[in-house]
Amino acid sequence: MTNQEISWYELKAQLQELKEGLPEGVDLKRSQLFEEFMREHECELALHVLCDYLLEPTTQPVAPTVVKLIEKLHASMQIVDNCVADLHADGRRRS
Repeated sequence: MTNQEISWYELKAQLQELKEGLPEGVDLKRSQLFEEFMREHECELALHVLCDYLLEPTTQPVAPTVVKLIEKLHASMQIVDNCVADLHADGRRRS
């Protein structure tokens, strides 16, 4: 295991913390989808449910600490995409 990698239990806890820490919470449909992905150990998909929600035009920008956690989770799971950059850009655009 490299320094970036974390155990399933740590990953699960961090994803749950991220979901529960969202100021407005996610809608029921997304919440159920997130939980289903977590049950199936599809952490990347669960994370993207939250990222997609955060990038919705009606969702308030999140604190930089939340974006940092999302960035850390992407690195831990070795996900290479535009989510973090889009969240940074979204926060600046709405400020």
